Amino acid sequence: MRIHVVAAIIQNKKKILIVQRKPDCKREPNKWEFPGGKAEEGEGAQEALKREISEELGVEIFVEELFGESAKKYEERGEEMVISFYFAKLIGRKKPKAIGCQSMKWISVEKLGEHDFADADRIIVELLMVEDRNNEEEE
Repeated sequence: MRIHVVAAIIQNKKKILIVQRKPDCKREPNKWEFPGGKAEEGEGAQEALKREISEELGVEIFVEELFGESAKKYEERGEEMVISFYFAKLIGRKKPKAIGCQSMKWISVEKLGEHDFADADRIIVELLMVEDRNNEEEE
């Protein structure tokens, strides 16, 4: 069975919002990740991402372009999870709150590597860090 998950790379003033999973999370508790969740049946990726961010952080977002995808197989359950990561920006002045997660924080791209990320998010962390270094070299 294939599970489609969406996640937001929410940017604000050269920082990215990351969230920490709750200790009672079934998969990889206490790990850091980009906020998001499962798309429901018949729900488009952007629609699902807006809903998930509203539920998890209590804010609205504008979904921008797709940054990349990651896949993770769970052999014991016969599942494959495919995560689509989209750049996003906050809408309005409301500040995010850690509603559906243990904690959250804004960090610079170069600090992403200092956090223990969930397996499926690690490839995106690496890609963001490489892109950030390449942008610095061009300046």
